[in-house]
Amino acid sequence: MKISVFCRGLGHSLRLAEQLHSNGSLQNVISGYPRFKLRHFCLPPDKIVSLRTALGQEAVRRMPLIGHYLVPSSDYWNRMVFDRLAARFIRGSDIAIVWMHSTPYLIRQIKQHGAVAVLECGAVHSGYLRQVLEEQYERLGLKFSDRRSTIFWPPSLRAELAQYDEADYLEVPSEFARQSFLSKGISPQKLLKAPYGTDCESFQPVAKVDGVFRAMYVGLLSVLKGVPVLLEAWRRLKWGTTAELALVGNASLELSAALRKPIPGVRLFGRVDHWNLYRVYSQASVFVFPSWGDGWPLVVGEAMACGLPVICTPNSGACELVRDGIEGFVVPAGDADALAERISFLRANDEIRQEMGTAARRRAELYSWERYGERVTQNYSAALAGRVAECVEQVK
Repeated sequence: MKISVFCRGLGHSLRLAEQLHSNGSLQNVISGYPRFKLRHFCLPPDKIVSLRTALGQEAVRRMPLIGHYLVPSSDYWNRMVFDRLAARFIRGSDIAIVWMHSTPYLIRQIKQHGAVAVLECGAVHSGYLRQVLEEQYERLGLKFSDRRSTIFWPPSLRAELAQYDEADYLEVPSEFARQSFLSKGISPQKLLKAPYGTDCESFQPVAKVDGVFRAMYVGLLSVLKGVPVLLEAWRRLKWGTTAELALVGNASLELSAALRKPIPGVRLFGRVDHWNLYRVYSQASVFVFPSWGDGWPLVVGEAMACGLPVICTPNSGACELVRDGIEGFVVPAGDADALAERISFLRANDEIRQEMGTAARRRAELYSWERYGERVTQNYSAALAGRVAECVEQVK
């Protein structure tokens, strides 16, 4: 079985390539980034095809004043260019894995070459996601603009929905993500499931340097991630500066103005390099991820590997990692009162917090990238053999 991986970005797409290389099935990985950006991944140089299309996108992103207005349209054209260049490297593949947020052109070319086309969907269905965001923007009195988003810019969204139809299979990381596709009419026979892993060697607990109770969130500070709900929960706790809410990540456009206003006890860290995140996680007491819709948030597994109990919602794959009352708590999305109550409980119960943190580390170790590699290989073997019933059975 020869498998090619097509990915414009970095992250877990390259983790997939690593696992396929380790079992001898990787033919090549076609990346939009230059080779030096892939240096942290265990991939041999002869397996990497670097198209460098990401450089143009990054140049647009850094343009002063007008850059963020041009990003959605330039991202779409970046997809088009990447797919047409990448299509030259399909030949010889039995299976080709295309990462989501591409265009249907590449999938059609894969099928014309006789390979099985698998669309790797790390997030929930884009149509479902748009519906959720519109509801939350309206609730907060914000104006939703699809022209500011790389996902919802109309040509990009149409391309994404067309990909779902064109692909032979869609692979999702969680049951929540799977249900989002089913709710939008995707056939269950097209859906494969493989939960992502956690690098428990890179993410390990280190000693906390102070006695401050610190709740932490890592990721984009946005409406989708539930950050407004988290801030409301923190306000209701009325702890002032006796405890800290650490927000790690860049702020989205709609929240940047609100976050510039000082909030007692809230500390903004900005973006932290991924390879230093374990030190940041280890200075927290509890990790909070109040998302409205995520496929499989890697940050949750990383925080658990660093020994943190987690408070999350059922609206992401995090609730498959976190068992309510064991590794943390699962609270309803958007429920600021429930979120505040659970944060307060963990502050007041140090022994339980420590026990949950220890259980979280053990749980994270069960979700290794090696286990992920075994699962995707099983899925791809079944897909290649046309054993649709077997593939469907694996996601249940």
